[in-house]
Amino acid sequence: MPHFSNVIRKPFALALLPLAFGAAPALADCRLVSGSTTHYYCGPSGTAGFSDSRDGLSFEVEEIDDLTGLPGLDIPGDDNVVDVYFLLKATGAPAIIAGDRLTVDQQGEILATEGIIAGDGLTLLGSVAQIRANGRAVVAGDDSKVELSAGHLIKGFDALELGDRADVDLTDAFSRIEAFGTAVAVGGDADIDMVEGSSIEATGPDGRGVVMTSGNIFSEGMIHALGAGGVGIELAAGGGDTMIDIGFTGDVQGGAAAIRSAGGDADTSSQSILLFGSVGAMDLGGGSDSLAVRDANANLTGIADLGAGDDALIISDTIPTGIGRFGIFDGGADFDTAMFEGFDLLADLVGVASILDGVELAFERPGEGRYEFALLNFESYGDGSSLYSTRQLLTTFGDMADVPVPASGLLLIGGVLALAGRRRRD
Repeated sequence: MPHFSNVIRKPFALALLPLAFGAAPALADCRLVSGSTTHYYCGPSGTAGFSDSRDGLSFEVEEIDDLTGLPGLDIPGDDNVVDVYFLLKATGAPAIIAGDRLTVDQQGEILATEGIIAGDGLTLLGSVAQIRANGRAVVAGDDSKVELSAGHLIKGFDALELGDRADVDLTDAFSRIEAFGTAVAVGGDADIDMVEGSSIEATGPDGRGVVMTSGNIFSEGMIHALGAGGVGIELAAGGGDTMIDIGFTGDVQGGAAAIRSAGGDADTSSQSILLFGSVGAMDLGGGSDSLAVRDANANLTGIADLGAGDDALIISDTIPTGIGRFGIFDGGADFDTAMFEGFDLLADLVGVASILDGVELAFERPGEGRYEFALLNFESYGDGSSLYSTRQLLTTFGDMADVPVPASGLLLIGGVLALAGRRRRD
């Protein structure tokens, strides 16, 4: 991941995200507070921007409005602290360039060509404030923490780029991270937590909501990248294991895929998905992956492709009626198992049919309705007490009537099977 010394690059065209810069410039005057050699107050008059390369500086920014093409605060030393009360603006340059362990407590606006460019250990705390940038809004290295509350907004062509062991918390229902390209990119062993009502969104045609090398995502909020080539959560090629917990109010969607492993079947890391909320189509790539549907109101739209590797599908306790009449799960290559925890296949399974590359099952329980779905390329099926191969499943339940499939369902399943076959041939 980038370090402050090598991340500055040519900004994107300013027309991409026009900033509402005021017409009347007010140039900064950063002066040492009486009795201190390291603590500055920056007010709305005097010089343009400010530079000091020492470590351990602190700034109270009432207003910096720089129109000279220089950074608002050029403070490349380590262990600096910046409190933004009203406005920090830089035209044609980053708002802040800093070294390691920068702390920014933001209550006002940061408007710039690029926002905050820092080294390792950034701490960004924001409330009732916003960072808007034409290029990258926030870039920092390893061990960085970003905590947004009280409607804080980070917005840029690419919004948030952090290194390994990043910690991103959206703690307020109106906290948002928005980008045209990639909204959030984090390295390995990262953690992202989102409360209900918060959002991460990429609006471009090939946008990425979250790109993660490895780590954990817990979301009660929205992660969207709805452009035709958009991916809600992309798991970086060659990355490590990832756990994604989509909570009851969570929603992950993408124009091309809601969740996708960029490495495809060649990626041997393991992905674990816990589904309580809503998610679109997913392709988890190679490795031993798992998808656990944990709530009756869980909503899956599209195909859940577990990819190569020994994978597991787990449906727990209740029939997930929120998934819809037809759920389609593809185990992919290798040995894959479908487990129905809390079910009794002998009592709850009311229909079995053999289809190309798999089986179609119908479950029905009193008070929970009927649920029909297709399992493609699975080799084992169980309910916690019994385990069946595909042949045993068809033999044991073969005297049941075939699952009744409406014409629309036959068309849907037929189309999916054709797509699955073409994918495997490719």
